[in-house]
Amino acid sequence: PHEDCLEETIAWYREREGARLAAPGSRQRAALRVLGTALRRGGL
Repeated sequence: PHEDCLEETIAWYREREGARLAAPGSRQRAALRVLGTALRRGGL
């Protein structure tokens, strides 16, 4: 199924780009969260 392909793709990126990727479960910076909330409330 496609889940296997997706897991392999994620593993591939983690092997090659591990230092650039955020850890699983990481949150975005506060400024991005505030902007996203404002855009959602503004109807965008």
